Amino acid sequence: MPIGAMKHAYYYQQPTGGGGIGTTTLFTLNNAISGVYSGGYGGYGDSQITWQGTFNTNYGVFLVTWLNSARNAYYITPGVIDLTTGTMAMGSNVSIATANTGATTGFCVAAKPDSTFGLVAGPHWNGSDWDGHYRGYTLTGTSTATTSSIPTVSLSTALVDTQNNFFSGNIAYAGNNRFVFVNRYGPGDLSVSHYISYAGSGTPSYFHSTVNYGTSRSTGRTISFYDGLSSTLASSFSNTHGNNNNFTDLYVTCASSSAEAEFEDQNRLDCDPANGISGGFFTAAKAYDTSGTWVGISGLQSTQEGQKLVAEKCTTLSSSSVVVSSGAVLSPAYTVQSMDQIDPTTGLVRAVVANGTGTWMSDITVNSSTLAVTFGTPYQVDSTTYAVTEANLRNHVDPTHGEWSLWAQNQGSNNLRMIAVKVV
Repeated sequence: MPIGAMKHAYYYQQPTGGGGIGTTTLFTLNNAISGVYSGGYGGYGDSQITWQGTFNTNYGVFLVTWLNSARNAYYITPGVIDLTTGTMAMGSNVSIATANTGATTGFCVAAKPDSTFGLVAGPHWNGSDWDGHYRGYTLTGTSTATTSSIPTVSLSTALVDTQNNFFSGNIAYAGNNRFVFVNRYGPGDLSVSHYISYAGSGTPSYFHSTVNYGTSRSTGRTISFYDGLSSTLASSFSNTHGNNNNFTDLYVTCASSSAEAEFEDQNRLDCDPANGISGGFFTAAKAYDTSGTWVGISGLQSTQEGQKLVAEKCTTLSSSSVVVSSGAVLSPAYTVQSMDQIDPTTGLVRAVVANGTGTWMSDITVNSSTLAVTFGTPYQVDSTTYAVTEANLRNHVDPTHGEWSLWAQNQGSNNLRMIAVKVV
């Protein structure tokens, strides 16, 4: 049975000189989430939530992965939002994998949009070390989904990676029933991309098994270029965290079933790349295809560098060559906590930003020709104080109910809080 739902709505007028945000309606659900997660840990994975789509008029379906309060097991939970009233409710928790007690790693999830399936990926504790597990999921009951009738989740048998240095990372749908997962992996814990095929049944399989290692540790947001690409290719765009005084860099890969090309750039955001940097709050907006050109935006926030944002354009993206150019670095006054995707028509990227008390959003604009980045006026959608340092933002556009932003964040004592905002 779904946990009970509660709605709070706030209405604001867009300040003069702001970005593309006009009016927002904020729907939050504190009671239901604390009941579902019972002190569960959230915010460890940048790909912790995913929209599945709208299958029954007025009801949006999403999923969230999380680590239980004992930090020894990972779960996935489906949820439904009434896109008319903002009421949100969660369904039954399904166990994904085992964690080593006290873990701070996470599983991530990506849907094939508007389908009934997707993929979860992350580290599984086998009793002595960490294996990688890729498990497909399928949803039952999407066509009749409401806040009192939540779809149920079934998981496939795991595709197991027995590499014992397998850490959490980020996942994206890469088109053609393929997913890309980028994480710390292998000797030296370096960044590596994994391409997985899953079409909604059976056990996931590798689309491409050759590993290309980056030169940096850790990973940040991961997105995928797939609109307009050949069905024989899959690709990814990632930002490495640069923790422990390692480098921060752009990490782009493109794979076929038999070959993979890789691109890295450690110089576009670091003032002193020779010495590395410790960064956080990394962001990467989903790229789009405009006449064969793929554009993304990423950034870092750190003590050494402050906040920096930069747009990048892939002018060549194939399994034998990746060529990328970067625009001018923007250093805004605000910290960007999370962003999701670029609107291919307007060039807007919606973001959760830090601007004092409350929850704030801002529209950031990317010029796909010049790669110039501009920062819209931050817009307060909630005056209540919540931690937003580990927000995970995902957007969903419904043809009837407009644009929605959903994010998960830690809310003190490592409780997971879900927030849904209707943007007008």
